[in-house]
Amino acid sequence: MFNSVITSMNPLCPNTSHTLIESSVWPDDIKGTAGMTLWNDWHFIDSPYVYDGVVPIVNYSEAVSNSVYIVNQAKKVLATNINKLTAERALLARYLVHLAGDIHQPLHSVAFFNETYPKGDQGGNLLKIKLPGNTTLGNFHSYWDAGAYQFQKETDKINRPLNEADTAAMLAKAQDFLDEFKGTEIEELGKEIKPEVWALESFRVAQNTTYPHMLTTTDADPAYVTLTFETCKKRVVLGGLRLFNLVMNIYSNSTQLSEEPV
Repeated sequence: MFNSVITSMNPLCPNTSHTLIESSVWPDDIKGTAGMTLWNDWHFIDSPYVYDGVVPIVNYSEAVSNSVYIVNQAKKVLATNINKLTAERALLARYLVHLAGDIHQPLHSVAFFNETYPKGDQGGNLLKIKLPGNTTLGNFHSYWDAGAYQFQKETDKINRPLNEADTAAMLAKAQDFLDEFKGTEIEELGKEIKPEVWALESFRVAQNTTYPHMLTTTDADPAYVTLTFETCKKRVVLGGLRLFNLVMNIYSNSTQLSEEPV
């Protein structure tokens, strides 16, 4: 049923985002390719992390909507007239899938303030990082988005639209990640469906894991690359489990069923 809501937007989307898996990056596709900026604020919630005693310059009116607000809106809308296909439900379903990932990326839930960045670092987008063996600096936020570029390497690159082999490879990788954390606290933590908790958790990961290394250097040594990858892997698994449990909660607890069958 949830999948039918996702795919109901396919006539408006390129064939690179027609499946549930592919639709997870559609909100980024329209931002980067189609030039759609109306919903950019939906991708993050920049909670201030103030360092070295600087007085932050924060404009709290800039983003009325944020990732946590949109997930909560999606929960409400998707639980209403649950058997109907509407534009609002289709749009928010796709954003729900995407934001379950974004919120679990630490730099989507924080803005770092110090003397260098009194207006904030835009979730790490103003910071640079140099990878081992490289001489050029790259975007710090993108580095964390890509799990230190360890999730998908050039030797096993997957392109969209996904073919049968690529889909199978992605599902196998997801299962490997799930198996790695089977029987750990991640399974219990994965039952948490409040986006406020997800964001606060990511904020703390940013404080304790993401930023400390960058306070002294822009060079990512092998230890920091490993730390980034292992942290992102755990966050990906949590995001996936929580998305599943949230969708199941929406559909199992809905009391506002439409009389019109899909």
